[in-house]
Amino acid sequence: MKHMNLRQFVITSLFVALTLVLGFTPLGIIPLGFINVTILHIPVIIGTILLGWRTGLLLGFFFGLTSTLRAFGIPTPASALVSTLMSASPVFVVIMSMLPRLLVPVVSHLVYRLISSARTHLNAPALSRIADSLIFAIAFPAVVIALYALKALPFWPAAGLFTLFAAFELLFAARTDNAALTISAVAGTLTNTIFYLGLMLLFYHLAGLDTAAILTLITGTGIIAGGTEAIAAAVLTTPVISALKRVKTNA
Repeated sequence: MKHMNLRQFVITSLFVALTLVLGFTPLGIIPLGFINVTILHIPVIIGTILLGWRTGLLLGFFFGLTSTLRAFGIPTPASALVSTLMSASPVFVVIMSMLPRLLVPVVSHLVYRLISSARTHLNAPALSRIADSLIFAIAFPAVVIALYALKALPFWPAAGLFTLFAAFELLFAARTDNAALTISAVAGTLTNTIFYLGLMLLFYHLAGLDTAAILTLITGTGIIAGGTEAIAAAVLTTPVISALKRVKTNA
């Protein structure tokens, strides 16, 4: 038991260190000017699934802490959207930076446990096809939304392509044996994106800022950045966790 506690402490410390490194260097944040694309949620999701929701909450806290410090310009200036809200209400920025990050491990843990237990009762190959398809069901719609944002596609054709392709991929994509890992990674990522941008829009409104001016920008960013982050989580989380579980088994 002591050995396992020490091992968990060491792994947790490594994940915390990784989160801080990613948060305070260009490795974890990709600035787009108006907003940032992040991969900081990936260590949180991996740590949650491997070590449990308590460890996940700790990692989520450090994820939120780095986001909060970056919003205050440490070590680099915040994005334009965050800076505008910061000038109106730093409290709103702190809540927006912390709360979605703490929800990531909660959702990832619940989804992983739910699907893991459901696989014993449901059709596992069918569930696996759904998991694998999520990568493609996000990637293509993100391109469609980008074309719409650039006014290369009208709204209704873009919406139709978005819906049809997602439905097609959910039905016919290839099989994977890691449904619970993939879906929980995507769910955790989308939780971060939706709550972060949703709170941003809400706080813009509460602070008396112009929400109409940023609504399209936030929506497009949510699809493009959220889709990119979800793909990265789905691609990286499954093989990393599988490898770490094999190491644990052989240890």
